[in-house]
Amino acid sequence: MHISSIKTLLRESGLKVTPIRLALLNYLSKAKKPLSVEDLMQVKSLLEVDKVTLYRNLDTFVKKGIIQRLDLHRREAYFEMQHKHGHHHHIICMECGLIEDMHSCSMDIAVKNVEKKSKKFSKIIDHSMEFYGLCKKCDK
Repeated sequence: MHISSIKTLLRESGLKVTPIRLALLNYLSKAKKPLSVEDLMQVKSLLEVDKVTLYRNLDTFVKKGIIQRLDLHRREAYFEMQHKHGHHHHIICMECGLIEDMHSCSMDIAVKNVEKKSKKFSKIIDHSMEFYGLCKKCDK
C-alpha cells in the first residue's frame, strides 16, 4: 500500500492524517504476518511512540474497520490489515509461535447451519477461525 493510498484510507475513515498513523499503517500493510504491539514498538519509525498512543491508534483502526485484532491464545493481541489478502484464517504453532495464513475457507455450509439454528440471530456477517498445532520444525 502506498502512502497516498494510506492517506486516502485515513481521510475516508474520517481520521486525521498524522505521521504516527501513516507509519503504523504503512508497516502493517507490508507485514507478512499479524504483529503484536511489542513487534510494532521495534519498528524504527515507531520507536519514539509510547505504548498508550500505539494502543489508542490501533483501537481506533479496529473500530473503523481498517485493521483487525486477533487473539491467538497469547497474552497479547495481534493486528493485521483488514482482509489484506482477502478472507483468511491462521495456523499457529503452539511451540514457537509461527503464524501462517490459510487462504482457503469452506465455512459457508457451517455459517448457513449456524444461521438456521440460531434463535436470536438472522444473519452471520463475518467469522474468524484459527488452527493451533505444531509446525514441521517443532514437530521433529
